[in-house]
Amino acid sequence: MSYYDTVRAWLSQSQSLGAQVAVRLLGIAGVLLLARLVMYVGNRAIASAVGRRLRERPAGAGETRRWRTLEALLRNLLYYATGVLALVTVLDLAGIPVQGVLAGVGILGLAVGFGAQNLVRDLLSGFFLLYEDALGVGDYVSVGGYSGTVESVGLRATTLRGDGGELYVVPNGLITDLKNYSRGPQRAFVTVVVGAEHPAGEVQKALEAACRHMQDPDMVEPPTALGMIDFTDLGVKWAVLARTRPMAQWRVERALRLAIKDEFDRAGIRLATLPTTGGSKERRSQDHH
Repeated sequence: MSYYDTVRAWLSQSQSLGAQVAVRLLGIAGVLLLARLVMYVGNRAIASAVGRRLRERPAGAGETRRWRTLEALLRNLLYYATGVLALVTVLDLAGIPVQGVLAGVGILGLAVGFGAQNLVRDLLSGFFLLYEDALGVGDYVSVGGYSGTVESVGLRATTLRGDGGELYVVPNGLITDLKNYSRGPQRAFVTVVVGAEHPAGEVQKALEAACRHMQDPDMVEPPTALGMIDFTDLGVKWAVLARTRPMAQWRVERALRLAIKDEFDRAGIRLATLPTTGGSKERRSQDHH
């Protein structure tokens, strides 16, 4: 006979009110003590398993963060599962009809579940974002039409600090298109449009010279003059490509544009511009005078 059945037998056989109360209190105390013991042993087992996994296979910061996230989630599951079982047992020992309580909780949970679908979706999405280490605090990302630096990643929502200082709170369930600019080498891609009157060979030589003179510690590969990539109404579009460290691509692009402009000036090559109408010239002359 189990401990639970023994306590119920004592309660049914006892005739004294004081004895019944004492036995019920002892049973409740035993259940609470057992629940506390289960949580203690379970938490120790989870921590030991995760620690052993990390010691046997040393991993980087991302892998370690994923295992620590899994450890926290397992602890929460153990806490809630043990707490619910202990609560149901205590209610039964106290003489409260558990079946009625469970039926009421089930109906309430069903009603809440229909209204909490988005919340459940956000929590599940947040779990996988943390476990897969898709983004972290300090990363520059673009999610849900917003771009900024990640300030916090929670199970329900992710907060971004925009370039203008604005704070975006994005529910994790809406993060379906994620771009992380802080992971791995990035691409600095620069295009220029040159008038068709300039010989292609001269433009290519000027671009290659700009690439040779371009020196930057944040470049992981030297820039490459890709050549002509398109024809436009203004002229010929040329492109230069470089690989950079994370978050350095925009600064390297600005430096590449400056180097290309200097080489074009030395070679007498002019960038294509929109033609200026006579009316606009006349208006500028009038404004000048």
